[in-house]
Amino acid sequence: MIETLNQFALESLAESFETMAFLAPLPAAPPFEPPADAVLLSMRFAGLSTGVMEMISPRNLGKLAAFNMLGIESASPGQCDDALKELLNIFSGLTLRRWLAASHNAINLSLPQMSVFDIAAGWRDFIGAAGAVVLDVEGHIIALRVRECG
Repeated sequence: MIETLNQFALESLAESFETMAFLAPLPAAPPFEPPADAVLLSMRFAGLSTGVMEMISPRNLGKLAAFNMLGIESASPGQCDDALKELLNIFSGLTLRRWLAASHNAINLSLPQMSVFDIAAGWRDFIGAAGAVVLDVEGHIIALRVRECG
């Protein structure tokens, strides 16, 4: 299930970033340098399986997303954080809609969460996890994964 959700998540992330924020995620080239001022965005899901969709992003990607999504030239820090959370919300919803269409098993989502991410302690483990993908979004490195939780 998680392998399928990881694939759906990658497709959904690309679709949501391109459609909602006019940003094009592309595969990143190694070495995968961690983003500065990183945040961990997460959204829990429950159904046949329980898990979490996670994305590590530089906080300043939120500024670019807010500019593109809101059509403004200046955004508050709250608007920038909200833009990142909304992108997570949209791509998580698309991911789970794809899952539902393929499996006919409903999944419930939590609200998106954001926290500071300790790059020194967790970057290599995050990107080394099964199914993790590292992408370049307009020069901003992000990492994405879906994992099961007990």
